[in-house]
Amino acid sequence: MWHELMMRIEGPAVRELDAVFITDWYSETGELLELDTKAIELGGPAEPIDAQVLPSGPSFDNDNSLKLFT
Repeated sequence: MWHELMMRIEGPAVRELDAVFITDWYSETGELLELDTKAIELGGPAEPIDAQVLPSGPSFDNDNSLKLFT
C-alpha cells in the first residue's frame, strides 16, 4: 500500500533541499538554476529540531541512505 506524505520545513534545511534540487536539475537537464536566497527565510519553529538533508538516488555513486542506516 502506498502512503503519500507531506511536511513543511522552515529554516536552514530549506537551503540544503534547494541545493539538492538544483544539483539534480542540472544533472538531468544541463540547465543551472539560480538559488533564490530572497525566498528563503531562515526562521525556525517554536521548538527547533535538528535536521539533516541526505541526498540519495540512482545518480549517486555511493548509496548514502544505506551507509547512514548501516
